[in-house]
Amino acid sequence: MTSRPQMIINVLQANPDEQFTARQLAQKIIDHYDVELADKRRNPRFSNHEDFLSQIAAEVGGK
Repeated sequence: MTSRPQMIINVLQANPDEQFTARQLAQKIIDHYDVELADKRRNPRFSNHEDFLSQIAAEVGGK
């Protein structure tokens, strides 16, 4: 499993000419690591995509 910091690094390295907000970066991580994040996504506290995106964005902002 890829760590969250490594996910961030990988997405940024794959997009060197782009700048992202935490939410945009979180969406890229979700898009790229959907299989690895599937278990986390199934957590019942994420009732919709927006809740999940907000959580990943918070984790990105905290790193």
